[in-house]
Amino acid sequence: MVLAALALAGGITLIAVAAARDGSATGAAGRVDPSGPVWGFVRSDVTAPAGVLEVPASAAGGSWQVIDALASARATISRQDVGRYRVTFPGIGVAGGRGAALSTAVGAPAPPVVVEAPGAESPEAAGGAPGASDRAGDASGGRERRAAHCQVSTWDAVPPDATGGGRVARVASADDRDDSDDPDDSDDPDDSDDPDSADDPDSADDLDEEDGADGAASTGRRDEQVDLVCRDPSGAYADSRFTLLFTYVPDGRAAAGGAPYAYVRHDGKAEPAPRPPDGHSVAGPGTIEVRRVATGRYTVDLIGSDFIRTGNNLQLNATGGGAAGCNALDREVLADRQSILVGCTDGGAWADTPFVLLYTDHGALVPTGARGFAHVFTGVAVDGGPVEPAPLGDAVGAWARYSANSAGAANTVRRVEVGVYEVVFPKVGRGPGLLSVSAYGDATSRCTAAGWPEVTGDAGAGDLTVTVRCVDAAGRAVDSHASVAYTSAGFET
Repeated sequence: MVLAALALAGGITLIAVAAARDGSATGAAGRVDPSGPVWGFVRSDVTAPAGVLEVPASAAGGSWQVIDALASARATISRQDVGRYRVTFPGIGVAGGRGAALSTAVGAPAPPVVVEAPGAESPEAAGGAPGASDRAGDASGGRERRAAHCQVSTWDAVPPDATGGGRVARVASADDRDDSDDPDDSDDPDDSDDPDSADDPDSADDLDEEDGADGAASTGRRDEQVDLVCRDPSGAYADSRFTLLFTYVPDGRAAAGGAPYAYVRHDGKAEPAPRPPDGHSVAGPGTIEVRRVATGRYTVDLIGSDFIRTGNNLQLNATGGGAAGCNALDREVLADRQSILVGCTDGGAWADTPFVLLYTDHGALVPTGARGFAHVFTGVAVDGGPVEPAPLGDAVGAWARYSANSAGAANTVRRVEVGVYEVVFPKVGRGPGLLSVSAYGDATSRCTAAGWPEVTGDAGAGDLTVTVRCVDAAGRAVDSHASVAYTSAGFET
């Protein structure tokens, strides 16, 4: 039966996979690729940094935190141009664009604003690119007030000093520099409570080296560099806050806890594309096949009995840096597989577009040792009926088929108004954490987090509230289904 609701994951996907203290493998030209799972995430609070910014410990997490030579290293963010950003994760680089990278915009959408010279013909009417007239518009005015949608462009391993500046000056806040009072700080490599920081006879990274770029260089490791773009509904570049995840598991290895986990990076072409031999796809318990069924529409088959059970989620981004976006449209669970229908559009038109999809199941969603996670699908199904938006008014229990909570609590969804949803994940609110949102069900919808989650109650594991906003191709509020996910860093302090 086609589960038109699944979306789920979007969120997620976020999450990550696993802890990297498995040593490393040396490849061509002396490069060192991780031999075990690695992951990293950041959230960006700054839309237009003037230079390369080092992400505070409260807003990032990653496998480098259990590598002695990199334990105090920080991810960095730089703005390449309006709406274009580069994030660098220290010491976890994987050659050849393997792994999966996904981004989510964070910011309250507003009605789209068209910036044109008086009497000028719109670029669309003139046959130009959508939103082209806005690129010379007011960057601080209309552009920042618009709905933004962020997605990855490309990612690959680079030398530790690829930014050209070597080690980046610390620009974290004062209280972040002094984190002795921060119960959620995850940068202390000497923490006795960190399950991943104990002596590991298999680790190739226990070196008394300096941290940061020098540490990565001394171990032979490279950084993972991820580029992403953010655009408003017209297709114009727009500065935005965002979250970003990079995750990688070597072929033949299992994700966290051995739970089902798979990702695929597809080039969007028409030719049949079984699982590529270059490692751009991975499937822990089975295999992957991708088929283009029509312009802009693809079926991703996750083949294997582990993929037919409940409790999973999806995350999806278009890639390549173009204006098109991709969503999960539907899924069907068969006897030996789960088939996911992916749809990609540029404006309102179907478009063949590269994309990346990440599938995770419960614990595979989070890094090894993660302290909290949750994911939910905003649609509801009553007594086996069709999937519908959550009702207006009071909160209702999330659809159990695509809901998970590491504390065993029941997630809830409330529709506040058209296109606006409030999701509550009880007892999992910790920091640093990653939030991810993805539209589901309609190819032209775009869903974002309206702001960072609010945590109430117990500071160690409070209730986490997320507001989700969805818009159509014109930037108008629309009742789209969405996948929402949250995960904490996997290191106790």
